[in-house]
Amino acid sequence: MIENSEIILVDSNILIYAYTEADLEKKQKALKIINQCWKKEVQLAVSLQNLAEFFFVITNKLPHPIPTENANQIIFDILRFSHWKKIQYDSESLIDAISFKNQTHFWNILIAVTMLKNNIYKIYTENTEDFSKFPNITAINPF
Repeated sequence: MIENSEIILVDSNILIYAYTEADLEKKQKALKIINQCWKKEVQLAVSLQNLAEFFFVITNKLPHPIPTENANQIIFDILRFSHWKKIQYDSESLIDAISFKNQTHFWNILIAVTMLKNNIYKIYTENTEDFSKFPNITAINPF
């Protein structure tokens, strides 16, 4: 279990596994992480960018997309729940991300910069390669 004072960002791929049947083994592990937040045992963070990616993938990109109404409800629940810390990038973060643009995928850079601006230094993600390029970020692959 995570320390109560530590806030870890949950990447969109963790949310996708938690709320779909794409991979049942990964679903169980992803649910274990986010259920700690739903039970108010820990506070987790999510960026609005992660939620947008999550929505697009689960309603458009999966072999069996989930209904839009279900995706809307999941996002609404996360946005309204107190133990989910919601973060978003600002114009300064965007400028910072542009300066890193050749180091890795731009959208992951933007998430990393947004994390750092919000004093979040750990991320649950399957994509540890991109996030480990930032010296102050620890990428944790729960799978």
